[in-house]
Parts: sequence; C-alpha cells; structure tokens
Amino acid sequence: MDERYSMYASFEGRVLIIGYGSVARAALLLILRHIAVSPGRVTVLTRNPIDAALQKELGVQTITATVTPENYQQILDDQLGEGDILLHLTAGISSYDLIAYCLSHGICYMDASLEEWPGVVHGEKGDYRARCDYYNRMRVRSLDSNDASRRSTAFIANGANPGLVSYFLKAGLLDIARDTGVPANPHTREEWAALAEMLQVKVVHVSERDTQRSVTSRTKGVFRNTWSPEGLYGEAVLPAEVGWGTHEKELPKDAKLHDTGTGSAIGILRPGCTVQARSWVPLTGPLLGMVISHNETLAFADYYTVRNDAGEVVYRPTCHYVYYPADDALASLREVVASNFERPRETELLIDDIVSDGGTDELGVLIAGHAKNAYWIGTSLTIEEARKVGMQVNATSLQVAAGILAGMVWIIEHPHEGIIEADDVDHVRALAIAAPYLGTIKKVYTDWTPLAHLDTSIVPRGDRDLDDPWQFKNIYVP
Repeated sequence: MDERYSMYASFEGRVLIIGYGSVARAALLLILRHIAVSPGRVTVLTRNPIDAALQKELGVQTITATVTPENYQQILDDQLGEGDILLHLTAGISSYDLIAYCLSHGICYMDASLEEWPGVVHGEKGDYRARCDYYNRMRVRSLDSNDASRRSTAFIANGANPGLVSYFLKAGLLDIARDTGVPANPHTREEWAALAEMLQVKVVHVSERDTQRSVTSRTKGVFRNTWSPEGLYGEAVLPAEVGWGTHEKELPKDAKLHDTGTGSAIGILRPGCTVQARSWVPLTGPLLGMVISHNETLAFADYYTVRNDAGEVVYRPTCHYVYYPADDALASLREVVASNFERPRETELLIDDIVSDGGTDELGVLIAGHAKNAYWIGTSLTIEEARKVGMQVNATSLQVAAGILAGMVWIIEHPHEGIIEADDVDHVRALAIAAPYLGTIKKVYTDWTPLAHLDTSIVPRGDRDLDDPWQFKNIYVP
C-alpha cells in the first residue's frame, strides 16, 4: 500500500479487467493506487501480450485471449465467482451478454460504454432503430426486471462521458439553484427532475473540445484518436440521437421519435459524424461539433423527465453530445465519410507521441435556457497534468479512468443494487474521488446562445426561431 495516496475502499475478491487499451491502463493504475486490493488478485485479459516488464512492475496476472460469443462463459467461469468484479473496457464484446452472466452469478460488473459483438444487429436488417444506442440501452436495462438480478451490481456506461458528466450535471443544477435563489435539496430522481423543471432548464449539452496533438503528421488512411480509434469509429457511424425536450416545437425533417420504451429520444437518420451542432466550452468559446450518440444523453432524458398524475410527460430537457475531437481524429473521420464509412484498416492511438505542450481535453455539461442563460461545468485537463500519473496516459484516458475509479469504489460499497447508471449514485462522493485527476474544474456562466453573432448578410435567417434561441433547430446544422 502506497501511503502517498488515499485509500477509498478495500476489496478481497478477484477483479478481471477485459481490455488493456489507453483507458484500461490508466484505470488499472488508479485502482491499484486507491483501492486496497492485492495486485495478484487482479487479472488483465487482452488480445495482445502485455509488456513483461510492466506486468512485473504492477504485479497483476495476465491472460492473452480473444473473447468470443462461444467462449466468454467458460472464460468467466474460470476467472470469477460470486462477489468478484468484472471490468469491461474494450470494444467488440457484448455488454448485454456479460451483464446477464454477472447478474445470474452474483458478480459485480462495470463498463464505460455499452458494446456489442462485431456484426451483431438486433432487429430487422435495414431498420435504423436496430443500430441505435436507445434500443441497446433499453435492452440492457430489461435485465433488471426482477429481484433475482439484485444478487450483484451492474454499473453500466460509467467513465467520463458517460459517467463524470452525470455528476457534473447534478453539481451544476445545484450551483444554478443557489445563484438564482431557488431552494434545492434533491435526493430522489423525481426531486432532481423537478429541480431542473423549476430552473427552466431547456438544454443539456455534453460538450467536449480535445486539442491534444501529435509530434508527427498523420499519414493519409491512418485513423488516429486520443482514446480508442476502434471505439470512435464504432460510435461515429451509428445514427445520431438526441434526448427530446418538451419545449421543442418541431422535429428535424430527417429525424424520427423512438416509439417504444419511454419515447424520450429521437434518432436522426444519418451517422453521427455527419450531424453537426453548435455548443460552447470555456477553452475555445463557440464550437461546431458532431452529434455522436452516447448513453449519457439518453439517460439524462429519462432521469430528468417529469410526469403528471396521469403519467403524461410534462417536462424534459433536450440532451445530446457535441464532440469536437483532436484535429487528427477529425481528419480521420472525414476520410471515413469520404470512403462511404469504410472501416479503417490502420489505426494509431495518440499517447506518448503527444507533444508536451500538446493541448487539453475539456469536457463538461452546458446547462442552458434558465434565468442565467447558460452554465458550463466540467474538467479541463492538460497532457502535462495527465502525464504526472505515468506514461502511456493522456488527458482523455485519465478523465475516463477517474470516472471508472469512482464507479469501482461505489460498487464495492454497494454490491447488490442491480443495474444502475451514473445518475443513480452520489455525485458528491464520486466527484471527490475523481477530482484529483481532472485538472481544473471549471464553472462558468456565459451569455452565448446558438444565435449569437448571427449575421444574416452571410448566413440567411432561414428556418430559425428568434424567439427561443434554445430550440434544437437553432443548434442543429443540417
């Protein structure tokens, strides 16, 4: 045990980490630093062998294997038992199947995003809904339909976003309530939703700007990113999705309202990397980013819904992700679009080759439409700050790992909760655990709106709503 670091929990069981990319490496470092668990009880399973020197330094067990639909149950049978923890941190392995196994065997589970087996689509071929995160999330949540599932906890979609942004949203709502004189002491989901309604919040953006850059120029045809090239490609080609607010007056022409489940979101019938929206971050001010479908914005739309006594929805904010990735990642995505979305044949993860003054990942929530217009709260982490944790870590991976650390502590302390999301946990405790690894926590009011500096001599007024700047039609750039 390293006495330089706070210990947030102790765990005597076994931990299996599936995956060892940039996020898993950073998460493993933080887990061994802040959770009292024997390294010999931690196993990392990865498709490629781990450096022997690193393995010796950390003291963990390793397995080199490819997890498939045919062998995952045998692997889990061999490695885990009741009371143990599975941490799923790789693409291309079904979250649904792993969660179902864990809940039925009394094993706690956590992932940073909901994944599926390669090529597997649930539903009719050609139906866009079968490829939407909305339906994947709804399918996973259906596993929590009976008391038997409460043998263990499955914390789904918890990293930075989804994950940390849920904690920032709650903190931000309390800040706005304080600054506008609105009494606030919410505890239940219904009370949090009522607070958002009372504040008249219309829009919640998960807005992110990543300015990290490499010392080398990108080679044409090579897909680069600062967290997972495979993961970014996978989510970027899914239909864009937006939690749909009750203040909205009309649907975009290329969108459909999801007609099953809670009906809280719309799908835009184009890949998210081709759908653009306006937002704002403190680092750069206004930004034009991609509406990539993400679990947290769908979860926000459900969590902050208010219904009347008849069960009718009377309030919900519009929620979506606006992502401006690192410049190399953006160029890579444009090549993907130009090639009709062909899967990249060569990828590069930007880690150690990021220049020492090579930028910042700024990620948070923009809460808008209330009495003080808009409020941004989130993490602004530089590459220099991230490297203090260790090499093979960048700002993006450390932000995700900080959320994972907070989630690991929570499931150790709450091992029998069934399926939960970041909106369901104590945001104060989670942020206190994650904050030492998040750089500067920024809290900024802004007078920016999607109509700011609109010059109709350059951009015709078109189909804009000048009476309500927070209509999606003002944010969305078709």
